[in-house]
Amino acid sequence: MGDPYFEGAGNGGYDIAHYDVALAYASTRTGSVDATVTATATAVQDLSAFDLDFRGPPVASVAVDGREARHRRAGRELVITPAEPIRAGRTFRVAVAKMFGFSVYVRGAMTLQALRDRVGDKAFFTILRTWTAEHRHSTATTPQFTALAERVSGQRLTTLFETWLRSETKPLSW
Repeated sequence: MGDPYFEGAGNGGYDIAHYDVALAYASTRTGSVDATVTATATAVQDLSAFDLDFRGPPVASVAVDGREARHRRAGRELVITPAEPIRAGRTFRVAVAKMFGFSVYVRGAMTLQALRDRVGDKAFFTILRTWTAEHRHSTATTPQFTALAERVSGQRLTTLFETWLRSETKPLSW
């Protein structure tokens, strides 16, 4: 098993059918944002535990089908042990609560600023207008955004996005 978009990502034992992301602006004082991500999946084998790819901050809680589940970090994985094993063929929902800190949004803003500096104002604002027009009221992916930015700017931007979005540490410069 693996993720076709990100080498080394993806986990076996289940197939994800859908993700829901619920965001709530938690504090005007700190600028924090609470997020709960809920995934709907089907077990392709019996699961007493399963992993999710996860490089984010600590999480507040994890639930499987509405019941609290034990969880721990193991490198870039969030290891989840549901209250009851999940049988092969069963569809289940896993909710990971309070998984985004303010730093996630700062990093996103810094990525956009690095893109703007790299491609220039004209291309940058064309990218934003095109993105908004093409994806209004729909979902989209980071690879789609990268492809659009490359198409509009005429530049290869894979390294920029890899550096700013997927590196473990904040880049020193752009």
